[in-house]
Amino acid sequence: MQFLQEVGERDPLFVVDDEPSIVESLTKIFRREGLSVLSATDGTTGLELLRKHRIGVLLTDLMMPH
Repeated sequence: MQFLQEVGERDPLFVVDDEPSIVESLTKIFRREGLSVLSATDGTTGLELLRKHRIGVLLTDLMMPH
């Protein structure tokens, strides 16, 4: 978790999954730890956000439909 805290202080964690409950749960957990989090529930939105923001760590579902 120390690595995530160091990265999360500089650049946000980015959570991308097509299941909103997973995105919501991970976002809550990381924010509770004081980390900055961006999230998306589909690949298209994820790619758009990735182009606009500097990301420290990406957590993603590899088998998303879009």
